[in-house]
Amino acid sequence: RPRLHVHVGAPLHLPPEVGAATATAREAVTAAWRTAAHHLGEPAALTGR
Repeated sequence: RPRLHVHVGAPLHLPPEVGAATATAREAVTAAWRTAAHHLGEPAALTGR
């Protein structure tokens, strides 16, 4: 859905180093995923597979 745009949390500012930026981005995506799942009353990850 190209026009679907969701904001959860503060703007993300990445550090200039690639490794640190990647880690920061991954942490932000994980936090956003968990927040969205919590708001939906769903687990953040599938279990039992």
